[in-house]
Amino acid sequence: MLRPSPNSSTSSATVTDPPSTTPARRTPELDYIDDPIAGAPGADLLLHLTEWPQLSHVDPHRLASRAANPKVIDGRGPLNAETWREAGWTVRSLGRP
Repeated sequence: MLRPSPNSSTSSATVTDPPSTTPARRTPELDYIDDPIAGAPGADLLLHLTEWPQLSHVDPHRLASRAANPKVIDGRGPLNAETWREAGWTVRSLGRP
């Protein structure tokens, strides 16, 4: 999830990625969390770039109520775009309407 940095023109990124739980696989420039809901507050954009079921089945209503701007880019296609739109999200799916 991307969120603006306070008093800056840059953004910060928070990552939830089950295989990246070991420190050796992590990139130091990114913030890692285990719970995608915990990363939503203040988020301007959600990049969904995985097919992991535990992330594809997150409740879009819970996320939308915490995100600053409920926008999602589905880069792999596992999200049900209509369900996410009904939850208030602007959805862009690569290769789909």
